[in-house]
Amino acid sequence: MRESSVIQPQSAFIDAGAARIHVATWPGPATCAPLVLLHGIWDTWATFAQVAPQFAADRAVYALDLRGHGQSDKPATGYQASDYAADVLGVFAALSLAPPVLLGFSLGALVAAHLAATHPEYLSRLILEDPPYSPDADPRGRAAWLRTLLDLKRQPFEDVVEGLAELNPTRDRATNELSARALLVTADGPFQALLDEVNTPSELPGQLARVTASALVLRADPACGGALSDAGYAAVRAALPAASYVEFPGSGHLIHAEREHDFVAAVRTFLATG
Repeated sequence: MRESSVIQPQSAFIDAGAARIHVATWPGPATCAPLVLLHGIWDTWATFAQVAPQFAADRAVYALDLRGHGQSDKPATGYQASDYAADVLGVFAALSLAPPVLLGFSLGALVAAHLAATHPEYLSRLILEDPPYSPDADPRGRAAWLRTLLDLKRQPFEDVVEGLAELNPTRDRATNELSARALLVTADGPFQALLDEVNTPSELPGQLARVTASALVLRADPACGGALSDAGYAAVRAALPAASYVEFPGSGHLIHAEREHDFVAAVRTFLATG
């Protein structure tokens, strides 16, 4: 991430009802639907700091810290997709947003899919960046990964950076440093909630089958750390046949950082159509 080139956003704290949510805002023209960005597990709004200003040329952009992450409240419980989605709706209401385009990455994609399925009237379009769905994977592997992160977040900063570099070999050091800072301030609750559900079948296909909004799905390369397996991708396409799909061969999970130019181009193309 090229921090020196980042346009700094406005920062605010929004009472979303059950939690106070930190929101970073890049003001933009009101002629297009606003864009709301949701990050992944143990991340913060800052993961989008490089790409968000590029979208703000056309519309206002809002990047949230989900509960338990970044500068948002960190309650002891309440880390189901429905809890995160309720916070997002609270932010929409507090900011009086016209139905926005909702872009979710990883965990944020699961939250966005839940919201699109249960409250379709509150968004105009849906973008899912590498939603984590691999029904053919051994859940023990996911549980081990989550426990590794829980252990790692208790280590000194340099150890965290090195550990993340081992987990994410396709990312540069600056990206892993940013991710390490975010991991260190993330509550245990988001990890524990995912651990508690690790053997529970994902609701994602059923949710996507109920989505009525125009949708775009961005898929990272499973061979490079992408979280949407071949079986998962087939299920997503079957559940959401009318969506647009863009694949990123050679990209790890964090498409917006690893393939920034291509990511921005794919999103802009989608937003410009229909």
